[in-house]
Amino acid sequence: MDAKGGTLTKLGGLTWIALTLVIVTGCPPAPTPPPVAGPPTPVLQTCDHNSTGNDFISAKVFLLSPAFDPKSGAAPSPSEIIRHVLPTDPYWNDLIAAFNTSPDFFKDKLCSLDGIFVVQNTCAPAGCTADDVIDHSWGFRQQISPPKRYIATSAALWQNGSAPVFTAYKNLRLQAVMARLHPNGGNWFNRPGSQRLQFTSASPDTAAMTVLAVLAHETGHVFWFDAFVNPPGGSFNASNFCGGKFYARAVWPNVAVPSRRWVDFGEQLPNQLRNPDYVGILQSHLSRTNYRQAGGGLRSIFQDTEAAGTLATFSSVEDFVEAYEWHVLLSAKPPLTDLTIQIPGYPPYDIVRGIANKPGLRRKMTCF
Repeated sequence: MDAKGGTLTKLGGLTWIALTLVIVTGCPPAPTPPPVAGPPTPVLQTCDHNSTGNDFISAKVFLLSPAFDPKSGAAPSPSEIIRHVLPTDPYWNDLIAAFNTSPDFFKDKLCSLDGIFVVQNTCAPAGCTADDVIDHSWGFRQQISPPKRYIATSAALWQNGSAPVFTAYKNLRLQAVMARLHPNGGNWFNRPGSQRLQFTSASPDTAAMTVLAVLAHETGHVFWFDAFVNPPGGSFNASNFCGGKFYARAVWPNVAVPSRRWVDFGEQLPNQLRNPDYVGILQSHLSRTNYRQAGGGLRSIFQDTEAAGTLATFSSVEDFVEAYEWHVLLSAKPPLTDLTIQIPGYPPYDIVRGIANKPGLRRKMTCF
């Protein structure tokens, strides 16, 4: 399996099977009864950049049992696919808004997937956590030819009836990234007043932008394998994509397919460390509760001309995925024009504006 976890069988072709029971007896034939109406033949929805959000959901988006294990590499079985997403579900409006906000190239990319799922995992009585979302959000490509491609996000993203606005989502996600490094990283977001690390503004700051970011991220994991690993199940080949110009060798000296063909959220891949190793630097500062120094390291990541974000420094796969996510968000309708973070002890930093000074990241985005 070519995959990622936290950061989907061709379902449009599902068919109804009519069962006919013929009973033969020795009695005289009875009058032919009127035909019994069977289940309606489903209409195969078209899905491309001209489709409506309604058609997109009807064609591609399903509820999935949390019992499905994406790391198996197998497609979800019919018993694990619960049903289509319906207008009465809390996901419906946000998914439609995200699709309508998507640039045309990303609408086509979503429509090319063989399935998109909302995993029906439940949370503890105290409420959902970021990990409840992350652990049930993933994207993978099968190691068969031709491969099937699937992505999923968690129902826990809608724990309050709607997906969170973009700043709230980015805070939860960055907190989860920092917590992967050290528990002090997660606590950084709970410090009082001006000592708290947080995203403070975004435009548009909407649930649609959040769902678009989630879909783009998980699709990016599928795209990485399509871009660099051909045939499915093969090895990494940089020249397969963008003329081999996506990765700067000085930054990622050793890029390869993950050994398990899967990357967990916040996982560093052995022998594939980034240069400089921001993850190790941050981890060292956080382990000693040196928040000021950690803040400097985090700001260096955001200003690094090659880095697409904090998670992008964990692995070469996430670097690609984060760059793709940025490409989608900056091409959205309307596009993301502001995402400002407040790092304690430093002036606010608008990450979107900062991209203008990041030629390496802009080079990567032109590859898409």
